[in-house]
Amino acid sequence: MTAKQSNTRSFIGNLEKILIALIFVSILVYYVVTGNRELKTSILYTLLLLLEVLLLLYYIYLTKNLFSLFLIGYIILNIGFYLQLSGNSLSKNLILAGEFSQFFLGLFLGYKTFKDSMKNKDWEMFGTLLTLALIFPILYHYFLSGKELLLVYEYALPFLLGIIVYNENLWDKYNNSEKKILTYILVSSVAEVLFISMKLF
Repeated sequence: MTAKQSNTRSFIGNLEKILIALIFVSILVYYVVTGNRELKTSILYTLLLLLEVLLLLYYIYLTKNLFSLFLIGYIILNIGFYLQLSGNSLSKNLILAGEFSQFFLGLFLGYKTFKDSMKNKDWEMFGTLLTLALIFPILYHYFLSGKELLLVYEYALPFLLGIIVYNENLWDKYNNSEKKILTYILVSSVAEVLFISMKLF
């Protein structure tokens, strides 16, 4: 292997960390440049969405299996958010399609949690909470209401995922593809909480 090939492989291996770092750097730059003003007109918000899409494409490159469909669902969701900036009517349908993709991801992981619970004869609490968190947006869209409830969800999701990611016993129950999706959701939800906090405080 030549030095050039080694450097290329090293760059690809570190691309996940680079993209995640750039996502949070873009949020910091946004805050410094605009303070707590409305984000929807900012080009930096568009940059954030683009970086998230690049992270998703990288994960699709790594997984190349059924979970790529769920990752594509999140790309559709981000495209919907981007079109929402300009008031495009198509944005609502794309966002809904992305939320349905997450809904089915929640059902898939919920089924896995149920099987593990039956096998171990023990209730998988955090797996169950994760399932509820993933299907919540669709439930909220059709059956629930109240901005306060949505705000609680926005803050609870990264907290729950943080517990799962940093607890080895919980994290190791997921395969590599599942870990990539959950990592993206964690990064995206933390970014969303930071933006919400900027507007509130």
